[in-house]
Amino acid sequence: MTSIYLRRFADFLKSVVRQIACVVIHYSGITRICELLKRGPSGIRILAYHDIADKGYLNLQVSEKTFAMHVQYLLKNNYNIISLEEAADLLRSGGEIPKKTVVITFDDGYKSIYQSVLPIVKEYGLPITVFLSTGSVGSSNGGIPLFVDAVAYAIRKTAKNELDLSTWNYKRFSLKTALLRELAVKQVNEYSKNFAPAERRNLLHFILGQLDIDIEADELKNKMLSWDEIKEMDSAGVSFGAHTHTHPSLSRITLKEARDEIMLSKSLIEKHLGKEVTTFAYPYGSVRDVSDGVRDIVEQEGFKCACVLKDGFNLPGDDVYMMKRACITNQVNSDLLGFVSKAEFSVQMTGVLNFIYNIRERMLSRGSKGTRKKINILYIIDQFKAGGGTERHLVRLATMLDRERFNTAISCFEGAPGTILDDILKHGIPVEDLNLSRIYSYRALARGFRLARFIRRHGIDIVQTFHFKSDTFGVFFSRLAGVPIVVSSRRDTGDLKKPRQILLNRIMNRFIDRFIMVCNAVGTKVRECEGVPAHKTVTIYNGVDLKRFSGASARDVELLRRQLGLDDSDFVVGISAIFRPEKAYHVFFKGIEGVLSTIKNLKVLVLGFGPTKDHFVSYCRKGPLREVVKFQGFVEDVERFLPLMDVFCLVPNKNEGFSNAILEAMAAGRPVIASDVGGNAEAVVHNETGIIIPPDDPAALSRAILELYNNPEKRLQMGQKARERAAESFSIEKMIREHESFYETLYSEYISGKSASEPGVVRRRMTG
Repeated sequence: MTSIYLRRFADFLKSVVRQIACVVIHYSGITRICELLKRGPSGIRILAYHDIADKGYLNLQVSEKTFAMHVQYLLKNNYNIISLEEAADLLRSGGEIPKKTVVITFDDGYKSIYQSVLPIVKEYGLPITVFLSTGSVGSSNGGIPLFVDAVAYAIRKTAKNELDLSTWNYKRFSLKTALLRELAVKQVNEYSKNFAPAERRNLLHFILGQLDIDIEADELKNKMLSWDEIKEMDSAGVSFGAHTHTHPSLSRITLKEARDEIMLSKSLIEKHLGKEVTTFAYPYGSVRDVSDGVRDIVEQEGFKCACVLKDGFNLPGDDVYMMKRACITNQVNSDLLGFVSKAEFSVQMTGVLNFIYNIRERMLSRGSKGTRKKINILYIIDQFKAGGGTERHLVRLATMLDRERFNTAISCFEGAPGTILDDILKHGIPVEDLNLSRIYSYRALARGFRLARFIRRHGIDIVQTFHFKSDTFGVFFSRLAGVPIVVSSRRDTGDLKKPRQILLNRIMNRFIDRFIMVCNAVGTKVRECEGVPAHKTVTIYNGVDLKRFSGASARDVELLRRQLGLDDSDFVVGISAIFRPEKAYHVFFKGIEGVLSTIKNLKVLVLGFGPTKDHFVSYCRKGPLREVVKFQGFVEDVERFLPLMDVFCLVPNKNEGFSNAILEAMAAGRPVIASDVGGNAEAVVHNETGIIIPPDDPAALSRAILELYNNPEKRLQMGQKARERAAESFSIEKMIREHESFYETLYSEYISGKSASEPGVVRRRMTG
C-alpha cells in the first residue's frame, strides 16, 4: 500500500515539475524565440483530443473552456489548420510543408464533440476529423459504451470494496480508497487488451455484475454520439474516420480479428454517411498496440492514412500509416491556474520539451561512438552441463541472437568444463562459472557479489534466469547490481518443487518484470501455484533446427541400421529422455510389453542417460524385453537415430515443459505418441501429427502403438504433418525472432520511462 502512494506522489511531483518548466519556458519568451529561430524542414503537428468535459473517466478529457483557449491560441498565432487528408497528401508528396501546420482530431466519438466542439467548428470553419468506435455509437439507443468508460464508471461508482478477477487469471483488487480504485481502473483496462473482442465483452459484463452496476446507467447511455448527430456534423463539414468497432488493442488479437474490427467500423460509417472513409486511428495508439501486420491491413483496405498516439512532428516522407499525434489532456483543472494550461499547450505546440525528451532517449539508446546501443543480455542458469534441453535452448539463444543488436553473456552456478561451455567460449561469449552448489551458505554471499561485479562490468540491461537458484539467488543479486529488467524463463510445471521453494519463488517473483513460459500449460501452472499475474507472462515455444533433421542420407541410415543390428522388416519404436522418475520409463516399458505378442518384429531404441538408467537396463535384461530393447545412452547426434524409428514415444507423468525431444522427432517426420502432460498436447495434434494418451496408462500406450503399427499409411501421413507443423510453428528461426522482439519491446519501454513491470508492455502470446 505504501509503495502505491509513493508512486502516486512521485507522479504528482513529476507533473508539477513539468508544469513549472512549461510556465518558465512560455512566459520567459523561450517558446517565441524557438518559433523565430526554427530551422530545417517544417513538420505537421497533429493534435488528438478525446472527451470535452470537466471530468472524464480516464483523465483524457479537456474542458470546454480549455479547448476554446487552444483554438484561440492557434488562430492568434497564425497556425495553418488543415484537414488530416490534406496532411497525408503533403507527407506523401515529399514537398515543402508550410510553417506551423496543425491538424485537429478527436478519438472515440463522445457526445461532447457535438455539444461543445461543433459550434466552434462552425464559427471558425475548422477542419477536424473524428474517429469513431462504431460499436459504441448511439449508446443511448442500445449501443455498448466503450469498455474503458464502462469499467472506470463501474469501479468508481460501486459500493463494493473488492473486485475479484482471479477466475480471469488475474488478481483481486481492493477498492477501499479512491487511489486504489484509480489503480484498478488503469490495470484492468490494460489487462483487458489481452482479450479478443467477444472475450472482452464477457469480461465487461462479469465486472459490471460483480460490482452491481447497471450498464444502462444514464451516465453511460448518453456518453457517445448518435448516428443522427454524426450525420448533422458531417453536413457541417466534419470528417469521420474509422477507429474499429469495439476498440481492441489490434496487436494483441489475431490478424483476422483485427481486419474484421477495422472493416466493420469502416463499412458502418460508409453505410450511414454514404461516402468513403479514408482515415483510420489505431485504438490506444501506442506503438506497442500496432503491429506491422495491422499496419499493412490498413493500407491494403484502401485507407489513405492512419494515426498513432506518439508525440512528435510528421515530416515529408514519413509513413502516412503511422502518423504521429500528440495526446492533449487537461493537466490543470482549476480556472485559477488557466495560465498553466496555456503554457503547457504553448510548449507542446513548439515541441521544446519533446526536443529535450528526444535528446534523453537518444543518449540512452546510443553508445559512446554514436551508434545504436546494443542490448546486453545475461543468461543465468543453475547447471550448465551436456544433454539438458534447457542448456541447449540457452546455447541457441546466446549464439543465434542478432549480433548487430544484442550482446550475450552467461553465468552458471555449476558448469562442466570440456562440454558445451567450451563451445560457448569459442563464440566469444563471456561466461562466469560461480562454482556454487549450495545457495544457503556463507560462500554464496561472496559468489553473489562476484556475480554482481560481472553484471556491472558487462553493462547488463536484461537478465534472464533459468531454474530455481537463478530465479531466487540470481534475481536478488541482479537487482542488487542495478539491472533494470529481469526476466524469468519457466521451463516446466514445477511439480518437483518443495513448499519452501514455492514460497521463496513467490517472494522473489515481485522483483521479476516478465516471465517467459515455454508453453501455455506451464503458464497456467505457474500462475496458479505462484500467483504470477497473467499480464506479466508471455508464451514463447521452443524451436527446432529443421535443417539438422533434413540431411540424413539413405546410405547413412542403412549403415547405422546394420551397426545396431536392425533388420529392414523391424518395426522400431524409439524414446529419447533422461532417466529420471518423472519421465515414467516404467510406463513406457510396460506399454512395450503389452504389444510383444502382436508385433513379432518389434525393436526399441532408447536414447538417454540418468540416475535410473541402470535399474531399467537390469529390468529389461531379466525379462521379455531382453532381445527387444537397445540402450544407446546419451547421443549428441540424435538426428542420425530418429530416421530409424517408425514411432517416437514420450510418456512423462509430471514436471514436463515443452519437449525438445518431441520437436526433434516431428522435425524428422516421425509420428509421436505422448502423454497429456505439460505442453505435449500443444506440440502434438491428436490424431493428426500423433496420438495423445493419458499419463500413467501403459495400456493406452500399447493401444496407440498397435494403431500405428496396423496403419502404415496413417503413420506416414502423421509423420509428414508432424514435419509440416514443426516447420510452420516451431522453427528455431521463429523462436529467435520472438525472443528478439520480446527483448527489444521490453528495453524500448524501459528507455522511454515506463516500468517494465506495468501491464501491457508485452503481448500475452508472441506465437503465431
